[in-house]
This record gives sequence, C-alpha cells and structure tokens, in this order.
Amino acid sequence: LDGVGEQFEYQRHPARWKTVYSNFEKFRAAGYEPTICLSVSALNFYYLPEYLEFWRPLGVRVHLNEVTMPEYFDVRVYPNSIKAKIEAKFRRAQVDRFDSFTLGRVDTFLNQMRSADHSHLWPEFLKIVAIHDRYRKENYSQVFPEFAALIEETTSKNHHTNTMSL
Repeated sequence: LDGVGEQFEYQRHPARWKTVYSNFEKFRAAGYEPTICLSVSALNFYYLPEYLEFWRPLGVRVHLNEVTMPEYFDVRVYPNSIKAKIEAKFRRAQVDRFDSFTLGRVDTFLNQMRSADHSHLWPEFLKIVAIHDRYRKENYSQVFPEFAALIEETTSKNHHTNTMSL
C-alpha cells in the first residue's frame, strides 16, 4: 500500500483505496494482524511521515521497501535543495516517535537519499510523471500538492525545464 486514499490510487492505478481498505478491515476483523508494505519511491517519500501517522494509531507495522528501478524513481534522484527540504520536514514531523522497526527503516531511507546524487535523472522523473498524468488523465500536483509546490519552487529557482504538468 504505497499511499493512503488518492495517493494510493495514483501510485497503484487503477486500484481503488475504498476497496483495498475495506479488505484490510475485513482481515483485521477476522483476527489477522496485517503488516503493510510501502514501496518507498521518489513519488511518495515526502509523505512518509503522514503515511506512518495514518497507520500508527491502528498498531499496524509498516515495512518499507526500497524502489531503485527504474532509477528515476529512486529517492537519490532528488536535487539537493529538495533533499534538504525533505530532511527538514522529517525533523519537524518527529519521526522518532515511531516504533524502532519503522524508525530504523526511515533512517535507512534518509541515508540512502543522501548517499548519492542522481539528480541528473530528475528531468526524467518529471517527464515520466507528466506522461503518466496525460495517459491516465490524472494530475500528480492535485494528489501530492505540497510536494508539487516544492518541485515548482525548486524548479523555478534552478531554471530547469519543468516537464511536469504542475
């Protein structure tokens, strides 16, 4: 489950959140304790604190799975200015209140993000998102508005060509 609500639906098109969450509730009602697996990518990493906060009150363990391919979806693709904003957001979110299982993985992803500069693939990320939006008739910016605003701010400051439909 790579997101909640519309963010899930965007990333797992054409799945429907209402159906998936209903199935989750049925499993819990039957006595199962599901573990959620989130594939962490450049699409959703910014929203990881909110995602974890959604599941925390339910006592659900969240396993974080690393997306490295295609490379433009790897969290190392962000320009340094976006990486800095993500780190600042995570500090404000006080992610240290999550269980040690989850917190260890969050630290791993922050370290992975910092470990290399793959920002030469950032234009490809923006291009792919725009292509998906066109053929799916979706809009990343509407579903991920805060991160889209950060992309817009960073892109305009750095004078990169923005091929994403913001």
